[in-house]
Amino acid sequence: MSPIKAPIPSSAVMDLHWSLLSNGDGEIANEMTALLLATTTSAVRRRLPRIDPAIASEAAEDAILKYLSRPAMFDPAKCPLDQFLGIVAVRMGLDRIRREKRRRQAEVSAAETISVRPEFRAMSDAIDRHEEDRRRALQASILARLARTPDEAAFLAAKLAGEHRTEALARVLRSGSMKGSTMSAKRDMVKRVTERLRIRARRIAAHQLKLGNSS
Repeated sequence: MSPIKAPIPSSAVMDLHWSLLSNGDGEIANEMTALLLATTTSAVRRRLPRIDPAIASEAAEDAILKYLSRPAMFDPAKCPLDQFLGIVAVRMGLDRIRREKRRRQAEVSAAETISVRPEFRAMSDAIDRHEEDRRRALQASILARLARTPDEAAFLAAKLAGEHRTEALARVLRSGSMKGSTMSAKRDMVKRVTERLRIRARRIAAHQLKLGNSS
């Protein structure tokens, strides 16, 4: 299939191009940037539909800046200026995508290296063990101070593990497994135990606060 012929650049754009070649005035450069940025960005997004819009805009800016620094690189006899800038911008967009891909691969490789190296893996494992030991110590301290019976200890351990189902909580209480217990009875029992532990926790907290204020 033969390529579609691009439209001939407007006389206004070409007038600016010739002016840029002759004196390189900064105002002309600004005017051309404003005139060409949107169309160049659209060209990038049209040819690379999956590109990040921010990368497309940056690639268009790079292409225009490259042209403005060396306007003689554009040959009007070969193609219109907007088509020329679109081609340059697409190449720069692809370069940006490749650089970003290499950067991400390097980050992943570095992370994998750290996780695989024995000294880093041992350090990570030690941190995990330390956190687990702290969690268990905290749980044991809470159980020892709040639970006064084996049933209460089992009930509180289940709550700390995230259990919230009435049936499961009642099951750890010996009275909850009595034959003939209704769901309503189990629900009332769970509610009573929960409230009892809550009151006990408030008393312990108040006592600790009092000790802290007196010290």
